[in-house]
Amino acid sequence: PLSALFGVEGKAQAQAVECLRFLSWCYPIFAVYLPFNGMYQGVGDPAASAAGSLIALSVRVAGSYLLVYSFNWDYHAIWTPYIPGWSAALIFVLIHYFRGGWKKHSLVRGAPKEGQDVSGKLLAGRFYCSERPEYCKQYEALIARVREEGSK
Repeated sequence: PLSALFGVEGKAQAQAVECLRFLSWCYPIFAVYLPFNGMYQGVGDPAASAAGSLIALSVRVAGSYLLVYSFNWDYHAIWTPYIPGWSAALIFVLIHYFRGGWKKHSLVRGAPKEGQDVSGKLLAGRFYCSERPEYCKQYEALIARVREEGSK
């Protein structure tokens, strides 16, 4: 097992294997949660990203305390709340995505200005053109000018 690489043996190794097998059920949740979380950071909505992480952490910590102090669980109380914690975070990021709250944020503010070098901001301009049609003509004119200047 993987834990043997770290010098873990005996009962500790059995517990490590048990933990990893249990946590492997979280990977499909991570596979959906992490790209959304990264997207929120990328579009300039770090509050949603932080809220998802805080929800996961809160559910995991509260769940562990509940299992230990109310139900007298052993070390299993450490990792058992991972699935509900990350599931709650996943539900939050999906709700935030489908409600469209992330569309109100952007790393680039405002439309490109006349004479502004937009060569490094082509992707941001495409975002503005698709999300805010009033910027399309100005954006397209700037892109045509940048291409024209680049071909000289």
